[in-house]
Formats: sequence, structure tokens, C-alpha cells
Amino acid sequence: MHCNACARKDVLIEALERALAGAIWVADTDIKRVRGVLGLSRQRAALVLVLYAARGRYVDARSLQEALPARNAPEDRYHKLVAVVVHHIRKKLGDDFIETDALGGGSQGYRLSGAAVAQVRDALVAA
Repeated sequence: MHCNACARKDVLIEALERALAGAIWVADTDIKRVRGVLGLSRQRAALVLVLYAARGRYVDARSLQEALPARNAPEDRYHKLVAVVVHHIRKKLGDDFIETDALGGGSQGYRLSGAAVAQVRDALVAA
């Protein structure tokens, strides 16, 4: 039998678990590894790691923008921020490093190519 305080804690824990279910977390140590091996800025390395953590699924621009460090773009420009970061990654690592596809609701989705996944995996293991 639970006390009232325990029941409230259980409700809070369930709410937090639901809120975090779709979240993708990126560790600073992994960002540093990818930055060093692939030669990317902190923000670009974070985006690559979020795509890596998605395991081949397309990630919408809003989710990517929320995962970027030092995000301060106004709400109506989040998709432009992600597009610019993706552009810079492609410029440095090749156009086929990140794949793009249209998602439902008119949003843009991004994922790493198979070769890019292997590069990121090697970067995480090498460091």
C-alpha cells in the first residue's frame, strides 16, 4: 500500500518518463570525439550525433533544432537554422553524408547515410 506522497511521486515519474520518451540526448564527451575526428563545430557535431542516435529514422527539423547547443533562433526560423547547419556539414563531409526527405505535415526530415553512420561509429570508437 502506497502513501499519498509515494503516489504523487509515482505520478510525477510517469509524467517525466512520457515527456522524455522521444528525447534524444547527446553526451559532451561524444560531441568532443566527433568534433576531433570529423573536424566539425560543436553545433554540427551535436546534430550529427542526434541523427546517429536516431538509428536510421528521419528526424524532423524541430527536434533537431531543440537538440542543438546554444539554440536561440526564433520559433519561425528553427527550420532555417537546421538547414544551414546541415548545409555546412554537407559542404565539409559531402552531399551524401545527410539524407533529406519530406515528412508528413510539410516538415523536412534528415538522417545519416549508411556510410555516415559508419564514420560516426568509427569516430566514437577511435577516440
